[in-house]
Amino acid sequence: VDEGLDLRDEVALRHDALVRGLENSGFRFFEGEGVGEGADWPPERSVLILGISEPEALALGERCEQEAIVVGERGQPARLRLCGGAR
Repeated sequence: VDEGLDLRDEVALRHDALVRGLENSGFRFFEGEGVGEGADWPPERSVLILGISEPEALALGERCEQEAIVVGERGQPARLRLCGGAR
């Protein structure tokens, strides 16, 4: 994390970089927000990318410094995959 930015700013910059990359990728995607069950967990911006393979999604998560991604297929439970991109 850049010492001049707080964590929320850093996360926002990573998300914006992810969206910019997706705009030129050819993938169909939708922006959304993950919302926790309690009021103490702030909403987290997210992206749903259709038609991306799991290896491509993991590589994209790494490039955009994401800690983790959620992957899944229709009719199957979603799975959390760690990227290790944010240190």
